[in-house]
Amino acid sequence: MKANGLELKEIRSRVEYTEFKSPIRDFLSDIFREDGYIVAYLDYKVVMGYYRNGSITLPDNESIEEKYLQRLRLFNEKKELYLWRSNGNLKARFRIDEEGDDTSVVDAYQVLWGTLSEQLGDFTRLTEDRGTTLIVPVKGVEVNDMKSRLFLKTRNYIGYTPAHQATYIDCRFMGFIKGGI
Repeated sequence: MKANGLELKEIRSRVEYTEFKSPIRDFLSDIFREDGYIVAYLDYKVVMGYYRNGSITLPDNESIEEKYLQRLRLFNEKKELYLWRSNGNLKARFRIDEEGDDTSVVDAYQVLWGTLSEQLGDFTRLTEDRGTTLIVPVKGVEVNDMKSRLFLKTRNYIGYTPAHQATYIDCRFMGFIKGGI
């Protein structure tokens, strides 16, 4: 990881937009056939979990009900399926790296909330003194408020406006990284 948390790279990438078809679990398994992580933004909370062999594992017997879903990211190091709600309907974008056109990207490492950690089986609860809590699908995380933190690795895709100004045209999640600041 670079000192400023950003890393410019040249890769190949392609993107597909597809129509969402209910039920959600069948839609996810039809498109995303590898293991990864899932982050779902529901009307009332954010839940994170594992996606293994087409099954979703969330902490505390949580579930993802389609009627409450606002956004969802299913991802691993190479690809991401992103769902978002627009005008009451779910839409889908599937981005795959290592295939497609040459693309400039910036990898970034976002520090997650949490200066205290508690192991919960395959998950870790991260909390802050001010009361914020995240349960992340990572085992064995030890964080503190000094140097040891958990990061969300993201990839930002660079494109150009009609005025030839560089800008980010897409962003995806890649994984969770344990590390120091």
